[in-house]
Amino acid sequence: MVKTATFLALVILVTSLCPCSFAQSLDQSYYQKIVPAANNAKALELQRLETAALNKPEEIDNYYDLAKAFAPTSERVWAIVYAEAYCSHTSDAKRFLEISSLMGKVYESSLIYKSDNNATISFMQVAEIDHASGRVPFEMNFEISIAYGFKDYNRFKNLSIATIHDIRINQLRVWKEKKLPDHGLIDWLQQVSDAGMLEAYDYWLLQNFRPAEYAVWSTKNNVKLSEFLTWRKTHQFDLTKKNFHRLYSISASP
Repeated sequence: MVKTATFLALVILVTSLCPCSFAQSLDQSYYQKIVPAANNAKALELQRLETAALNKPEEIDNYYDLAKAFAPTSERVWAIVYAEAYCSHTSDAKRFLEISSLMGKVYESSLIYKSDNNATISFMQVAEIDHASGRVPFEMNFEISIAYGFKDYNRFKNLSIATIHDIRINQLRVWKEKKLPDHGLIDWLQQVSDAGMLEAYDYWLLQNFRPAEYAVWSTKNNVKLSEFLTWRKTHQFDLTKKNFHRLYSISASP
């Protein structure tokens, strides 16, 4: 569906196709827009969770709750961000597998195969933007970089861990080539990639999305997996750099 020759054209196309809503404030209206059926209690809880996570980023259980809270909304990009922050730090095996499955389903619900060479990419519909700086929001850059970097939309049918891994490789490449703004999630993925661990990380992270696929891969790549599990003992998503938080990204100076 998204076919362009230049990055600028893609920005224009995605912006025109996506019914995005831009707000300037940090008030509750954002949460009321994205919560299904405008459930006021859920909107308030989502606002509370994001504020708590920003104020105390080291409390990882907040990211578990945020990933689950954002997943059923139109703003699935934030489910991915908070899920990766959580999975990088948790020692709760049961919850890790729950979020592993959730992440895959978020990609699956955002990368929709329609027919040959026809697909929909939708990770967000509402973004808060600082009109003074004129910056394109992270959410939009996230979606655009996937659309621009991944061309084989036929693979969105029966989405696999391998497909998601390829998407993330291409997304990182586009982010770097187009010099898009720094963001905590992208910085983390680039760190993993630079260490040669991205394939093992993605399969480990998404193992409960396609358990059979993961079982086959891990059997064939036991050394890669072992090296990654050793590496991650001393390397984790940096929660002290708050620029991966949605509230931080919309309130920080340009």
